[in-house]
Amino acid sequence: MTKLDKTHLTWGILFVGVFLWSGTQMKVGFPELYHGDDAVRMLYRSAHIYILFSALLNLALAGGGDDLVRGIRGWIQGISSLALMGGSVLFLVEFLQVADRMQPHRPVVFWGVVLSLAGIVFKLGARLARSRE
Repeated sequence: MTKLDKTHLTWGILFVGVFLWSGTQMKVGFPELYHGDDAVRMLYRSAHIYILFSALLNLALAGGGDDLVRGIRGWIQGISSLALMGGSVLFLVEFLQVADRMQPHRPVVFWGVVLSLAGIVFKLGARLARSRE
């Protein structure tokens, strides 16, 4: 297991813990958190699921076996890992501020999804470049 794999494994396990914590927060805090408004409840639940999504992406990449190499491929690997981890943080931020904004348009989630997608695309690009060598 490479250093990058261990980083993704650690980050994934950490965010599985965050997912469990956010679920506990919803279990303990509902219905006070959403005051009977199902739209607010769905905002919390979706933010909760985004956290799980990011944790599972990191866990899936933990077994990738990518050796961090020098050069452009190494930069791409690093950028993809940072993008995936940044997406995780944005999803956590969204969960923490749902009650403050309570609106269906959520730019923090949008950018979290963009970072996650970019991370996966860059990671795929680095792996395809490796297979051509």
